[in-house]
Amino acid sequence: MYEVFRKNPQKYIKGVNILSYKVRSNAVPDFFLDVNGVFSVAEFKIDTFRKRHLFQLCEYMDIYSAEHGYAVAPKLNCVLPEKVTYVKMSNF
Repeated sequence: MYEVFRKNPQKYIKGVNILSYKVRSNAVPDFFLDVNGVFSVAEFKIDTFRKRHLFQLCEYMDIYSAEHGYAVAPKLNCVLPEKVTYVKMSNF
């Protein structure tokens, strides 16, 4: 799943660049991103993105001062705040 995204991230998120980022804690998102100049983090789940995963993503956003988050999974099972975007990705 990660390699599919890494090889062609523009297919899933327009204007995205994958960043290298110095990790500041044991809490590490799957990807650090620049999306049209907006520092963002992404969290991937292989099945369903649930509320507990949203809390995890929001924690990463707080730790790294990310302006936006991306919830990436085949299915979504929670309501996302405005600062988080769902990306449906099921080809892995």
